[in-house]
Amino acid sequence: MTSTQQIREAARRRRRRARLLVGVVAVPTAVLAVSSLIGGQDGDGDARGRPTPSPGRQSGPISPQGAVTLPGAAELLDERFPVRFPHTPQGAAAAMAAMLSASWTLDADHNLRAADIYAQPQIRERAREAAVPSARGMREHIGLPPDGPLPDEAYVRVTPIGVRWKVITPDQIRVAMMVDVTAAASAQATPQSEVVALGSDWVWDRSVRGGDWVWTLDDVSEFVPEIADPGTQRFTSLGWLPVDS
Repeated sequence: MTSTQQIREAARRRRRRARLLVGVVAVPTAVLAVSSLIGGQDGDGDARGRPTPSPGRQSGPISPQGAVTLPGAAELLDERFPVRFPHTPQGAAAAMAAMLSASWTLDADHNLRAADIYAQPQIRERAREAAVPSARGMREHIGLPPDGPLPDEAYVRVTPIGVRWKVITPDQIRVAMMVDVTAAASAQATPQSEVVALGSDWVWDRSVRGGDWVWTLDDVSEFVPEIADPGTQRFTSLGWLPVDS
């Protein structure tokens, strides 16, 4: 499937998968450009309820309320890209959160650099294909020209609100993540916000930064639960774990 076909197919999926918030008309191209490369699940597809993973079967810090604490990075590359996460399932999830935040921005050059940093070396060119459409789509989504200087107060904020993972091997973790994507052209503008759920496989690559998590193009759509409100029984039954803010 070509990249254009992937984006169109992702658009079809995401329009059903995203929960509409604050007057958003459709899922922005920015999200589609990236999510077309990593897995998701159709809203009318196989949406089986899954039991909440038992905290005793998860490794790493889990709060008494069951919320996951995503660990911090050991290094800030170029003073803006968190890298070198712990070699744990939570570390892989934290790397995914960092990748999404770094890939859904208003700056195409920033997105290109993020593709080089977080993608598996052999898929970096594919990952870079989403960088410019992502920036342009997000700009247009909040009413800015697709190119040119940005207002100082324009922003995009990506906040993880749900996560689940499956340990394939200690060096391969399948991660599904639900994130709130909020963007605005200025501090005075009405923020545009939506929730998206998506997933990808993360592999521990010892050739990258002496050992770090990088994402792959493996199709993990069936692993991604439906979107649900945190704190509800449905959120829990689908297998989501809340993320500590």
